[in-house]
Order: sequence, then structure tokens, then C-alpha cells
Amino acid sequence: MSETQSKLWFSGVAFIPYAILAYGFNWLTKGSDHGLDTALIVVLGGRLVYGLIDNVTAATAWRLHDRKRAVDAFLKLINATARKPHRQPQILLELYR
Repeated sequence: MSETQSKLWFSGVAFIPYAILAYGFNWLTKGSDHGLDTALIVVLGGRLVYGLIDNVTAATAWRLHDRKRAVDAFLKLINATARKPHRQPQILLELYR
């Protein structure tokens, strides 16, 4: 399954609790089909707005602060585990005569 299909699948599955929540609200308020549509739009719209705010905040934090910390941590790891280059012994050309 490609990454896009996977994201679409999880988005579709994540829709189920919101649909149940909207239907439950509509049932409790004894609303109409229009009320169910409105409840679905409000719940999914709220989730969309929350997701957008969360993604913008995470992207901004990454650009301003976390990228430098991640690069520093990776450089520290690379420098700590880097092997020193081995010197190759000089090949004695006399052995090939």
C-alpha cells in the first residue's frame, strides 16, 4: 500500500468516531437530517482546524528550534561512533619482481 493510500485509509477510519459522535448528538437533540449534516460539518471542521493549527505549530517549531537540535544530536552521534580511517600498509614493489 502506498503512503497516500495509507493516509487516506487512516483518514477514513478516523472519520468513523466523528460520524458516531455527530449521530449521537443528533439523536440526543432529536434533530433532523439537516441537523446531522450540520453536526458532521461542525465536528469534522473542528477537527480540520485543530489539525491545521497543530501542523503549522509543529512546522514552525521544527524550523525555529528542533532542526538545530536534531542536527547537533546526529553530528554528535556520528562523531562518537565514527571509525578512524585505517592506514593501508605500503605495498612493497620488491615483492612483485
